[in-house]
Amino acid sequence: MKRFAVVFSIVAMLGAAFVASASALSFDDAKPCPDNHPVFVCPAGEVGTAYSIRLLANENSGNGPPYSFVLQGGALPPGLSLNSDGTISGTPTQAGASSFGVLLIDNGDYCLHTTPQTCAWREFSIGIQPRVLVTTPSAPGGTVGSAYNLPLQAQMMSGPGQLSPSSQAFAWSFTGDLPPGLSLDVGTGVVSGTPTTAGSYLATFKAALPDGRSDTKALQIVVRDPITIAPITLPKGSEVGIAISTKLTATGGAGTYTWTLSAGSLPTGVTLRTDGTLAGTPKTSGKFAFTAKASDTEGRSQTVSQTLVVASKLGFKTVALKTARVGKLYAATLRTLGGVAPVKWKILGGKLPTGIRFQKKLGVFAGTASKEGRYRVSVEATDALGVTSKKTFVLVVKG
Repeated sequence: MKRFAVVFSIVAMLGAAFVASASALSFDDAKPCPDNHPVFVCPAGEVGTAYSIRLLANENSGNGPPYSFVLQGGALPPGLSLNSDGTISGTPTQAGASSFGVLLIDNGDYCLHTTPQTCAWREFSIGIQPRVLVTTPSAPGGTVGSAYNLPLQAQMMSGPGQLSPSSQAFAWSFTGDLPPGLSLDVGTGVVSGTPTTAGSYLATFKAALPDGRSDTKALQIVVRDPITIAPITLPKGSEVGIAISTKLTATGGAGTYTWTLSAGSLPTGVTLRTDGTLAGTPKTSGKFAFTAKASDTEGRSQTVSQTLVVASKLGFKTVALKTARVGKLYAATLRTLGGVAPVKWKILGGKLPTGIRFQKKLGVFAGTASKEGRYRVSVEATDALGVTSKKTFVLVVKG
């Protein structure tokens, strides 16, 4: 059996396959894991980033390839494995330093620890650094004309679910588009300003450390027009016992609107529904000042203030007619309580004295009576909402 000596040579393949020259190298000159007597310190890896190096045999004499590389002693960093061809590869999952031994065997001969010519063993070390991770989950929506502020965040990931602040400041940058009116502070990582144009903008933000470690994340910033509430069209008047219904509408913002009563009060029997419908049958009269708020699906809101006036139910204020005199000019005006103007009048029945007429538009009895007597007449008043009130009067004419 030929006697031969075997030593290690290293070729680095970090992130992409790379094969170096197979020229003979000694342990002292091996790269990228320089001889550190007795441990060979290999290039550092990064959590979550693909890692690959290849160990090569440097044969002075012996049977020649193929060789076998076997892990013997210690452990590789979590996520990495050693292939029999000498490739150490994988994606590290945990930060820290790991030491391990590798046994190189010439497959043409038996390997005896006491026979170094047919095999070799060396200890190696690989350090895995924490990874930079941009942790900003998403970008909130913006509104044209309103101040915007987005503090970007990044941390160091040492392992699954293991995040911690960086001891060094990040340098921030971006590619893509920011909404007009916004800018990025590269030192603090804050996106701020006042958006001027609605639209959807996609930017990829990068957090970098001085040693070159970095991470990127694409975030979409959607800018909407502000919510604008259309003028509320309330009834010309409202009255106790008469149902009302009107719909509040808005434009701008995003999605559907949810309406709420943010201030003031509504008359008993009237409510503001979440879809913006103001409806119900008032049970109380008065002036009711209220503020309605429209909120969209992204948290924007706008308010509008209004006053709803509810009149009491229509009725007669005039209790009785004054006495008329034969041959003398007479005038008596009927008056109402409550209701919504204008009021229309109508004679329902009865008889008026000769010479006296009823003016429907004004609700006035006027003229000159020519004969004594008692005259019974029924009158109906109708307001603008169609509410009616009836009353019978007796007009007395004396000589």
